[in-house]
Amino acid sequence: MQLKFNYLSTIILFIMLWFISVNSRAQNMDSVTLNIGDPAPPLQVSTWLKGTPFQTFETGKLYAIEFWATWCKPCIAAMPKLTAFARKHRGDIEIVSIAVYEAKTPIEKIKKIVDSMGNRMDYSVAVDEDAQIENKWLKACGDGSIPKIMVVNGRGAIAWIGDPQYFEQVATKIIHQQWNIHQALYERNISFHIKRLTDSLYHELRNFMGNEDIVNENKDLNIPLRKEQPDSILAYINHFIEKEPQLKYEPLVVDYTLYVLLQTNVPAALEYGKKALQSANAAAIASSIVYNIKNYKTPKKLPTAMYALGAEAYQLYVHQFPYPELASLPKYYEEMAEWYWRAKNKTKSIASAEKAITSLKEHPDFSPAVLHTYESKLEWYQKAVVQ
Repeated sequence: MQLKFNYLSTIILFIMLWFISVNSRAQNMDSVTLNIGDPAPPLQVSTWLKGTPFQTFETGKLYAIEFWATWCKPCIAAMPKLTAFARKHRGDIEIVSIAVYEAKTPIEKIKKIVDSMGNRMDYSVAVDEDAQIENKWLKACGDGSIPKIMVVNGRGAIAWIGDPQYFEQVATKIIHQQWNIHQALYERNISFHIKRLTDSLYHELRNFMGNEDIVNENKDLNIPLRKEQPDSILAYINHFIEKEPQLKYEPLVVDYTLYVLLQTNVPAALEYGKKALQSANAAAIASSIVYNIKNYKTPKKLPTAMYALGAEAYQLYVHQFPYPELASLPKYYEEMAEWYWRAKNKTKSIASAEKAITSLKEHPDFSPAVLHTYESKLEWYQKAVVQ
């Protein structure tokens, strides 16, 4: 049996790049020189596009430093909500937005984008022209991905580092002095630890992966052919989890386990998928279930219960998008409708088909042809129910 290396690699890469951030700049814990609880570095920026320039943080005052780039769509999508929070809590916390990774972008272009945002970006804006912020803040914190926000508390220390989608909840607690900075540091360090473990696991599992696709694409290099070892993949994962049980339902583990089981033992894959979707990490692994089912070699041969599981995972996957305007929601709902239909859940199938049409119409430039296809499919579902 030959598993497809390219497919697995695509799945793993997708998970690691989730919600569209720039994880190619992610580093490891060994390079972390700025963490939660540490004094915040000064804001060494020379170009301010909006607001009053400053470098040092005023004692007793809260600050939220947003890191973004003109080419980062999630960054732009997060700004209206950040603005709403800034207005609601004006006087409680000051928000400063710094454009980073823009060494080759003219200041005029950045300013034009800031101006075009108007009151949707209603806070101070600066530009990191000489990579001072990039190096002393982003790279120093061990994860250079964006969008990112760091909160500086009244003592001038970093109170939180994270994605804007979680900012409102966190900042509200910090404002009301309900934030446990020591717990936040512990949880961030744990996340780094888990990332190191999954990186190590990934590199070990590659030893059991076949390379037929690579060999065929590079015949002139005479690369030795290596066959897949699915039993070894599962055995190594189980051995690894025995030592590190917290990895049991990490996305990488679920990807490999579910993919191998779908090729070797579909009933076992179903039971494993059910347990994974009931785990505390369900939101993180929902996409793993969706993509493994979606890319199964002969989808029509999967049991009804597998599509029921997939449709529920699809629901969770779709509902957790922080920036739904950037996702292909109409397509996802249409596929969800088909899966519910295969699972013989006609009510949810029709409801999903209706959501596909509604979300498609919300796009100002939607295709009438696609709308016609979706409406025809919904009509087919509805007629099939009454027959």
